[in-house]
Amino acid sequence: MDSDKEEDLVHEEPRIPPVSLKLNLEAPKSPVLTPASPTPLSPTDTFPPSKPTCEMLADYKVPRYFRDDLFQYTGSRRPPHRWVVIGPKRSGTGIHVDPLGTSAWNTLVFGHKRWALFPPTVPKHMVTMRGMPDHEAATWFVMVYPRLHDSSTIDASGKTLAERLGIIDIIQRPGETVFVPGGWHHLVINLDFTVGVTQNFCSVPNWETVWLKTRNSRPRMGKRLLEKFVEFSKDEKDSGRAAVFQGLVDIATAVSFVPALPPSTTESSSSSSSSSSSASSETDGASKDNTQSESSDGGGLCLCRKCKIRRKRRAGTLGIPSSGKADKK
Repeated sequence: MDSDKEEDLVHEEPRIPPVSLKLNLEAPKSPVLTPASPTPLSPTDTFPPSKPTCEMLADYKVPRYFRDDLFQYTGSRRPPHRWVVIGPKRSGTGIHVDPLGTSAWNTLVFGHKRWALFPPTVPKHMVTMRGMPDHEAATWFVMVYPRLHDSSTIDASGKTLAERLGIIDIIQRPGETVFVPGGWHHLVINLDFTVGVTQNFCSVPNWETVWLKTRNSRPRMGKRLLEKFVEFSKDEKDSGRAAVFQGLVDIATAVSFVPALPPSTTESSSSSSSSSSSASSETDGASKDNTQSESSDGGGLCLCRKCKIRRKRRAGTLGIPSSGKADKK
């Protein structure tokens, strides 16, 4: 081998690992720059929406089965709830429960996905495993899935542990839509390159659960939502619609004495996106906290990952591991 080839091998550029990409369907703002602008743009300036994103939103249509979305009445400050999800083979989302008790739908445009779903009655420790190197869907299907279907778990009825837990296995194909009810543990892995659209929503059947979480996690949004429902319940022109919203108000009033729901470490801010992202070094100090879920303590203090990081940054303790009881032993 001559010296030129040896030098090429030594200085060979390292391979760049694949990355994931999430695109929010909300229209981003882009500045309009004109030669006649006498002063620089300020953060308070308003800009027209991006044309490509507006064209995407024009083609966006919620399936008729999921148009009963109560969160549409929250106004412009609604939390992120819809995404275009794109991911390569073996990417996916680890097992989680969607935030605020919301349900979700996922429509596949291109490629194939594999899903595993578990009813809300299944405890988290039954569908996870200690000692896993990460929380990726690919790791779960390699380490946990075979254990649930192992022949040694077959009981007298002839059912494996997975069957007794009520697992639902799905292979999603292009043009198909998967519905994930609120409170269900689920994960998804891409079998090849995929493109899909997903959205979280709140409907009348799961309003009670969503309200119990929203009133503490998002108190301002919950207040606006309830005020809207009270307003709609007084609509004299449509008595049927008014009765529906009055029922929602009655449910919220009836559960006012129920204490705040404990936070769940399996809730996620997005619903079954095409790719999972790992925590950055900046958030190492909060990596043991909740995922980006919507939860709070009894005093209304938000316990989502983003708010925890913000409080740690203000306190100057970001990146310092918390010293719990386990650390003192």
